Amino acid sequence: MNCLRYVRPGANFKPRFNLMAKVDVNGSKCHPVYKYLKQRLPLVQYYAKLGNHSCTSTPSATFQSDIDDNFEKFLINRDGKPVKRLTAASTQSELEEEIDTLLMKTSTHH
Repeated sequence: MNCLRYVRPGANFKPRFNLMAKVDVNGSKCHPVYKYLKQRLPLVQYYAKLGNHSCTSTPSATFQSDIDDNFEKFLINRDGKPVKRLTAASTQSELEEEIDTLLMKTSTHH
């Protein structure tokens, strides 16, 4: 992906890992990986903080299980099973907490 060469961490950055090509994540041409992930973790609750109030709603995409944003994340355990779906609104600390929890479970079972 040439676009990565011109963003952080600097000019001509070349990742040393495999990247997935651009694929459809929703609709009739949805890539099988994302179809599987959405079947296992279909609904995401979206939270918006409005002053002292919170509101929840479902994604505005065609189906509730559709990926609604480029920065949604799926957390997969070491056995390849999807365990958590996080929204773009999830903070880095929330993601770290989920990963730490998963790693603790993994270390006690292996």
